[in-house]
Amino acid sequence: MHSDNHTNDKAFDEACDFIIKLGEAAQGYGSTAARLEAYLTRMTSALGYRGAFRISATEMICAFQEDDHQPQRMHMVVLPGAGLDL
Repeated sequence: MHSDNHTNDKAFDEACDFIIKLGEAAQGYGSTAARLEAYLTRMTSALGYRGAFRISATEMICAFQEDDHQPQRMHMVVLPGAGLDL
């Protein structure tokens, strides 16, 4: 049973990492915060997890949860500004 739990933890870790990288890449294209937050929420749900996101021009805050009985996992990512770097 411990092995199954470890496998589930690894899948959850990989899903979180994927969504964070996806958010970083998508933010670079200048999408609005509301649109990007909704997109990341849908993508996280499609992977079978819960996600909540707050995005500004310079940071992305992500909260992931496997289910209602597990604590949230929070990440804060400092982002480069979108668009042309003058």
